[in-house]
Amino acid sequence: MSFTSGPLDAFASEDVYRAQQSVYRTGSGPDARDVLSAAVGRLSPGDLLEAGCGEGALARHAMACGHRVVAVDGSARMVELARAEGVDARVCVLPELPFPAGSFDHAVAAWVLHYLTDDQVLQALREFARVVRPGGTLVLATNSDRHMAELWARLPSARYRLTFPAERAADLLATIGARAEVTEVEGTVVFQDDAQARRFLRNQVRPASAVDRMAAIEGSLTVTRRAAVIVAEVPR
Repeated sequence: MSFTSGPLDAFASEDVYRAQQSVYRTGSGPDARDVLSAAVGRLSPGDLLEAGCGEGALARHAMACGHRVVAVDGSARMVELARAEGVDARVCVLPELPFPAGSFDHAVAAWVLHYLTDDQVLQALREFARVVRPGGTLVLATNSDRHMAELWARLPSARYRLTFPAERAADLLATIGARAEVTEVEGTVVFQDDAQARRFLRNQVRPASAVDRMAAIEGSLTVTRRAAVIVAEVPR
């Protein structure tokens, strides 16, 4: 049993998506979401693609920074919610991107590539390089293979292996000729009780029933969140 590409379908519901996001509002230390927002804010205003937009929060931030944003998500419900917030959002399932070559100055994908298979990650990176103009920028965010290690250690035979982990992001981007700057971000997350931790994990693993074998948590559990924000230039 391991973290795989399968759990992505769990986030088609805004209730599950919001519950997962709420976990990251606990704890302390730097927040990778803030680092990501700052990286987007430093980009020269232009045509920007966001892949995996969710409810559209980052797309709205990019719009406020002066970008002309097109956002895509594999969930029709998330696209509906993003559109309700004024985002030009469309249904699109990675790794394919239905846009002509050179359509954008920048592309952003936050915590989405690691839900793809190994082959799909490589294909998605090639697609980003195709739709972003030469010299444009990719801004990506992902977790480390050691993300929440203290929680995953409580699951028997569990393996938290990502297809696009922070540790290999630079090497994977090198396959499209892009040089990456990786900023690692580390802080803590607090699970208030055993029930909250189990709900979180059930949306992360397949089969979800594997969580029933997790060692019980007495009281709260503080774990280390490890993520990275990656900025890379598309080859000229």
